[in-house]
Amino acid sequence: MYKFVCDLTTTIGYSPADIQRLIALSAAETELSQSVNENQDSATMKLERLRELLRTPGAVRRADTRTISTTVPVVVAPEDLIVDGTS
Repeated sequence: MYKFVCDLTTTIGYSPADIQRLIALSAAETELSQSVNENQDSATMKLERLRELLRTPGAVRRADTRTISTTVPVVVAPEDLIVDGTS
């Protein structure tokens, strides 16, 4: 039986502990990247559903038939006021 001995620090410039940290860091970056991609995919799907909803003619009509009540100030000139039944 033969035993192969390799000094990683001399061969590639990293110690075994450094290599383990790099692998763990790479795995964490991959997991974070996948999580970000999933969130982007979810947001993209929601946006596409909203676009489809707005493209349907019924969605636009429903929005147009809503009643919006507001208070509008009215300015009346003194000569337009009716006093004692006379104008």
